[in-house]
Amino acid sequence: MNIFKTYVCAQCRTKVPKERIKFDLSGIDLVCDVCFAKKFGLEKQRRKGISQTPSIIEERRLLKRIQEDSINYQCAQCKYKFSRKKSFRVSCCPYCSGSRVVEVFSGKAQELLESIDDETSLY
Repeated sequence: MNIFKTYVCAQCRTKVPKERIKFDLSGIDLVCDVCFAKKFGLEKQRRKGISQTPSIIEERRLLKRIQEDSINYQCAQCKYKFSRKKSFRVSCCPYCSGSRVVEVFSGKAQELLESIDDETSLY
């Protein structure tokens, strides 16, 4: 091992190459990958096949749910685009503090035309 590319593990005090060292969850101490796995039980989870990262499908569902709960806006003065939750009242642009903020339609043009037709048929 090259002495300049090794670090001492704070847990087991062995010298390991920099490729096998990482910060612990507190972000203070450097520990080797073996001690990290032992301390935080990652080896057991790997054996059982449990993944700590959510699957792509779960991430897409979460993203879709977040997008459904938010409304897209655009400032008419500076053209800044942003989104907020439906429950949040938007009175000004968060970028330029302009008061001319409009809601951006995020659907298809056909959907917009159909919604207008539905509204006019009520009168």
